[in-house]
Order: sequence, then C-alpha cells, then structure tokens
Amino acid sequence: MSVLLAVGGAGLVGCNRSGDGHEGHSGAQAKQKYHCPMHPTYVADKPGDCPICGMKLVLIKDDKAAAGAVSEHESHGVPGRISISLSPDKRQVIGLTLAKVEKRDLAQTVRTTAVVVHDETRYARVAPRFGGWVRKLHVNFTGAPVEKGQPLFTVYSPELFATENEYLIAWRSFQQLKADASADQRNSATNLLNSARRRLELWEIGEAEIRALEQRGTPGDEMLFRAPFAGHVVAKMAVEGKAFMAGESLYEVADLSHLWIDAWVFEPDLPLMKLGLQATIMFSSLGNKTFTAPITFLYPHIDPQTRRGRVRLELDNPDHLLRPDMWASVEVQVPLGPKVLIPASAVIDTGQRFVAFVDGKDQHLEPRELKVGAKTDDYYEVLDGVKEGEKVVTRALFLVDSESQLKAAIAGMGAGHQHSAAAPKLPVEPIPSVLAHYAKIQTELAGDSLAGVAEAAQTIAKLVADDPMKRLSAAIASQAGAVANAKDIATTRDRFKLLSASLIQYLDQAKVQTDQYFEAYCDMAKAGWLQTDRKIRNPYYGKEMLECGEIKKAR
Repeated sequence: MSVLLAVGGAGLVGCNRSGDGHEGHSGAQAKQKYHCPMHPTYVADKPGDCPICGMKLVLIKDDKAAAGAVSEHESHGVPGRISISLSPDKRQVIGLTLAKVEKRDLAQTVRTTAVVVHDETRYARVAPRFGGWVRKLHVNFTGAPVEKGQPLFTVYSPELFATENEYLIAWRSFQQLKADASADQRNSATNLLNSARRRLELWEIGEAEIRALEQRGTPGDEMLFRAPFAGHVVAKMAVEGKAFMAGESLYEVADLSHLWIDAWVFEPDLPLMKLGLQATIMFSSLGNKTFTAPITFLYPHIDPQTRRGRVRLELDNPDHLLRPDMWASVEVQVPLGPKVLIPASAVIDTGQRFVAFVDGKDQHLEPRELKVGAKTDDYYEVLDGVKEGEKVVTRALFLVDSESQLKAAIAGMGAGHQHSAAAPKLPVEPIPSVLAHYAKIQTELAGDSLAGVAEAAQTIAKLVADDPMKRLSAAIASQAGAVANAKDIATTRDRFKLLSASLIQYLDQAKVQTDQYFEAYCDMAKAGWLQTDRKIRNPYYGKEMLECGEIKKAR
C-alpha cells in the first residue's frame, strides 16, 4: 500500500495558534517559516524536505492566512469543534462552495421495493363439500385461462347419490299428501323436505340442479363443478380417478386482470404513508416500464425482524403484462409543505448531533449544531441552528470539519509549538485495519444483519482517534461512532452512506491504492461503498436487491 497523505484530519492549516504568547509566533519576532504543500500541518523554520512525503518545503508568504488563525469570534457552541478562518485563496484551493439556507416546498421521497401479488378478492379455491372421486377433467393443466361458468371437472360420490335420493323421497312424500292430511302431517313432510333441500344447497347444488332432479325423478352420483369467475388456473390438484375428502381443494382460480402491489416501507417512513398518495412503480424486468397507482391500504402490523410495514397499491392488468411475484421499485412523493431547508451535503450526522458550518464575518466558518426535521435525498428541514438566508459549506465540508476538530483538540491541549522538523515518516498500519473493519460492516449489511456491526464501527472510531499523526479525518471517527450507535438496520444503512462517502473521499484525496478493494455505486440508493471483490453485494438494500449497483473502479 502506498504511503498515506494526511489530507483529512491533518487538514488544511498549521496547528500553531495566533496570539498565544509563545516566542517566535508574534508579528515582530516571527521568523520565516516553511511548510509542505501537501501537509500544511508540517511547519519548519528552514527549507528542506517534508519527512512525510518527501516534497520540497515552500515559504509561507502570508502566515496569518495560511495558518487559518482563529479570531475572537471562535465558537464553542458545538463540542469538539471551533470556528476556523480560511482566506479566499485557501477556499479556492480546497474547492469550498457555499449554499444559501432557503424556504421552499419540501416533498420527501420514500423509496422501497415491492412484489406483485394476487388480488385476494379475486382468488377462489374450488373444493367439493363431500367426499368422492374425480371422474373427468375439463380443464387439465395449470395456467389455463377459464371463463366464468366454464366446466372445470366432474366428480362422482356415494354421499351425493344418497342425499339426492333422500331429497326425492321427501319431495314425493310431500307431493302425495292428501287434502285431508292433518296439519302435523303437513308440517312434518315440509320440515323433512326443507332439511333435504338445505343439505343439497350446502353442497352448492343450485336451484336449477334441484329442479332438474325433481323432473328426472332419479338420483345421480355425479356433479359438475364450474369456474367461479374468469381468470387463470393457478393450481390444479385434481387428477382423473383421484379420491378426495370433503373440503379438499382441487382447483385454484385467480383473476389476473387486477393485481395488488405490496410495498415494504421501513418503520421511520410509515407515518408518512397516507391513503390516496400516488406512487410510481417501476419494473426493471420490463425495461424499466413505469406505472402510477394510489395507496389503497395500510397493513396494521410490521415485521419484527426487518422493522418494516406494508402498504398496498392496486393496478389494472388487462394485457396480463404483470405477473404475481414480480419485483418492482416504488417511489412515493410525500408533500410536506413549505419548510426552511439546508442542503444535505452541508450537514454532518455525528450520531449524537447534526452539524453545519456557517459562513460568518471575516471569512470565518462557524460550526452550528442543528435541530432537523424531515430529510430527503437533497435537503434537511431545519428547525433550529441556522436561519433563512445564511450560507453554509456544501463542498469540502469533510476537510473543514476535520480542521475544526483538529484545531479544537490543539486548543484544548494548549499546544502552541510547531511540529519538529525531525518528525519520523508515517507508518501505514491504520488504513488496512480501518478498511478491514469497514468491509465487515459492508458484508453484514448486505446480508441484512447487524451482527458485529457496532463492534466494527467502534473499532474504526478508536483506530482513527488513537492515530497520533492524524492521518485519517476526525469526520470518519464521528461517522463510525454514529454507525455504532444506530438502533436499527435502516438507520445503520443511512449512516453507513456517510461513512462510505468520507472514506472514499479520503482515499481519493490521499491517493491511497490498496489493490484489495473495489468501489461500487448504486443509482437507486444514490450512494457508493467499498467491497473486497467484483461481485456486487449492496449493503443499502441487502437481499431485496443484492446485485443493484456497479463496480466503478479498483481501489
């Protein structure tokens, strides 16, 4: 592995503090100083080579601007972070950009996966209510289309024969009653006839079949079963000559012209789901063909393992293009009304708090703790911490936050000295260990598991925090801590996106090439990650869409 370049935690500026009273740091007594262009924290009082990367040291022309000195406006409102000052030149070098906090209409997008299922109101099982044998099949294969009333199969049964015979005896007895029969005789004959008729009706023998039996005058031992509605044969258990018991299902018929879409929604998003909200449904197996449908039902329970609930969408399917058990991607736009919004790229989720850096007076970047509400892919709703019209850092936030934490740590230790020119070359052990524990988290999330995730994240945070040379960004430590503190898999995945982005950005900035990892990206999740081989294993969707994404490059 190549030698690591300290772009992250080692940061943007030197660690010497202005105005601390140490000799050699005040204006009149200050000597010419030199620093490494790639490692500005390394400062020497004479020319030479950087002991970290070997580059030539360059003269610091504007010590105050290069040092990013903290003025009297330092903010102590966010624990572990303080204001820093960056000159316009320095801002341009690191690519810093700002965005305005604005009030606008907010619509939160909830993305999830779904599966096509039968409409339960258009699904029927055909089962005789008496025992017997299958005599003849009129529809003899699964999947066959049927029309309402179409013959399915014929059965014969001794029970059927005996019951029809009982009905004929009762019917004839009733017909033969004389006019002078007593009321008790008539009531007895009527009750016997009604009882026999009711038994036939319970066996689903209709009025037309009963009248045909009366006209025929002889009992039968066969019965024809018909399709209850138009659709397809979903299952066929009947075989000619098969014996069956009362209530045994022989055919299952479903109407596929109207289907349900069951979408799984994570627990934090369930309160946003309302009846009537329009959803966009995309089927990747149909060339990303899309449909729109409203939410028609909210299931009352959630899965205790995945912490997800279900919502139902309904679609007409006249051409039978959709089939049960097909997978789909679902997006639901939830309008939230006008809100004060801050770009998501301007917010750091530490696990304990949300932090943004606000552009203040005299080129100072002030850390602010935010109270946030709803979150979308691009914005957070701000309840407190910044005001409408203020500008916040959206790009190079990783570097700004690292520098803020580093200077806060130095200020806390009262350090006012320069780095020794005889500083040893940096070892490279932390990065392989960090990546190894990161790979553990990625593997577990891809398998829908949290086993060992908190321990691995805590180890990453400790490795970064215990690194005396500050090669890795403090942001990585805080984001790893946020992953470790997550209470469920949905929150873990959300925070893992930030950790992945910071780690990938660090590898880019420090030009680290491991030859052991691959960078992957998922358009649907709008996030990347690192993994140990080329076979995609998506940690943001797990087994639902394990192979969603593509390898971008080797790391």
